[in-house]
Amino acid sequence: MTGDSRRRRPPFAFRWFLPGFELALSVTLVLHWMISVFLPGAWISKIQLIVPALLNFPAALLGLARSEVVPRGMPPELWRSVTMPIVGTVFWWIVGRAWEALAAARKRSLLPALTWMDLLVGTLLMIVFGGFGFGLIVSSDREGTIYPWQWMAAVCLLWGTFGLSIVAARLLQVSLRKQMREASGSLRPEA
Repeated sequence: MTGDSRRRRPPFAFRWFLPGFELALSVTLVLHWMISVFLPGAWISKIQLIVPALLNFPAALLGLARSEVVPRGMPPELWRSVTMPIVGTVFWWIVGRAWEALAAARKRSLLPALTWMDLLVGTLLMIVFGGFGFGLIVSSDREGTIYPWQWMAAVCLLWGTFGLSIVAARLLQVSLRKQMREASGSLRPEA
């Protein structure tokens, strides 16, 4: 085969893996909780309902965590653990695209091209969640036991880091695009 007709192995599809894994984990935890409610003597924990909501915490910005939107007769934790993973797939998909863009930039490729909307979401995640998580850690009382706010700080820092990866990928693409333009401009014959 010639060099032009060689098929390159596609990069790992983070944009599909991350949301898929997040949804599978959330469904597994919620289903286990729902089944264990009806089995006598089964291990029941609200952590099974809290983890899907925490993993998809940016969806809380869209108002899904408010008590007014919970259907009557449904536990709020169950509502959040069912709705937030569905909405959260958008955020996981954006993070996956950014990770693909970071991997592609090593090969000097601009695909997938991140948009200004991706940059906006990444910037908001980085500033809001990173700042909130950092603020929670700085204002802590420094005791040895784990409190709920420490879980919240960890989740916020996680999403702040995801936002940073989105911003870094976009800035890397802008820099790479500029280098490619300069390189193509220097190859043009002068008239």
